[in-house]
Amino acid sequence: MVALLPLIAGSQCLYTQAMKWDLGKIYAFKFFDDLVLVYPFYILLFVESGLSATEVSSLLIAWSVVTFVLEIPSGVLADRVPRKYVLIAGQLARALSFGIWIFWPTFTGFLIGVVLWGVKSACTSGTFQALVYDLLKSDNEEASYAKVIGRARTASYIGVLVAAGLASVAIAYGYTFVLVASAAAVALSALSIALVSAAPAFQSTHEKDYVSIATAGFCFLYTRQALLLLILFMALFHAQYLGIEEFFPILMTLDGATKSTIALMGIAFGVAQALASLLAHRFERFATFGIGLFMVLEGAFYVGAYYLAGIPSFAALVIASAMHTIFFTLYDARVQHTLDSGTRATVSSVQGLLTEGSAVLFYIVFGLGAGALGYSEAFFWFSLWVFGLGFLYLASQMFWRKEVSYTK
Repeated sequence: MVALLPLIAGSQCLYTQAMKWDLGKIYAFKFFDDLVLVYPFYILLFVESGLSATEVSSLLIAWSVVTFVLEIPSGVLADRVPRKYVLIAGQLARALSFGIWIFWPTFTGFLIGVVLWGVKSACTSGTFQALVYDLLKSDNEEASYAKVIGRARTASYIGVLVAAGLASVAIAYGYTFVLVASAAAVALSALSIALVSAAPAFQSTHEKDYVSIATAGFCFLYTRQALLLLILFMALFHAQYLGIEEFFPILMTLDGATKSTIALMGIAFGVAQALASLLAHRFERFATFGIGLFMVLEGAFYVGAYYLAGIPSFAALVIASAMHTIFFTLYDARVQHTLDSGTRATVSSVQGLLTEGSAVLFYIVFGLGAGALGYSEAFFWFSLWVFGLGFLYLASQMFWRKEVSYTK
């Protein structure tokens, strides 16, 4: 599988031989970056190590907050030192986090680990894209940036699917084996990017301007309240999906799933999301109604997952994931068609800020609910909330729909 990655680069005949190999290393970096076998299990590791629901949520909050706080400093650093060094440092931080979890499986150890993983997330965000652009620009091939980034994401997707398949077998040897394998994959990711040729910095990560851009974005949206309402709903809805997705392994375990089954379910989620992404554009003509419809359907399948058991319950979660993918794709198209090129960066910054804030709020509320009622009951109330939020969005559009118009 890994040997095929350079062929993706090699198929682009316009590039020099050196560039082909560099692109192969870029794709290998993204492949190994997501070849992390502990992905399906780290929440279960927290729970089985004796952490309460509140403590698990606290770890996820810390992860999100660290990533957000370090977003700007990591961007400044990536504008002052070679990009690949920042990416390598991030990968080594994540590898260290896995080592800490092996030898210090307590709340404190897990907290240090998620902080280090948050450092990795901040170091990768924006920096990777800037490095790819710099590399292409140095060979006068920056026009192919979108194609290269798309292929890099494909390599990531392949990594996730392969990791899920391997994890279903590797978990039989215990968490230590899975964590060591994950650290090895991360080390290979760091090695891959270390071997990429040095390139001069042509494009800033722009993260050092995040606060000022976000402020300008809020001012811009204040005068476009219909668009702001759309983004607020998106932030709430998308952040809650990202949050509840973390707890899927626990919910599956409560329903009797084995760890191997949970890992294999990761493949099902990946395939469903890929198909949903492929078909989402077919629903774009429904515009506002389509966005609200898939919000409601997602909530309905969550409710179904609560009342069903076994394979039907798992299937409902997979379908809900596909519904969310379609919703998010339609939402993204809706916003992009509404904006002009001069406002995309400002709105993107506001989206990121609101989503991160909503995610932290979700972890707090869900953690408290799970601690008081149990994970299953907390999920039930979450399902009803998502279902109601979809209807609330549809109702809101009766008053705001005319203000969010766009042309394709």
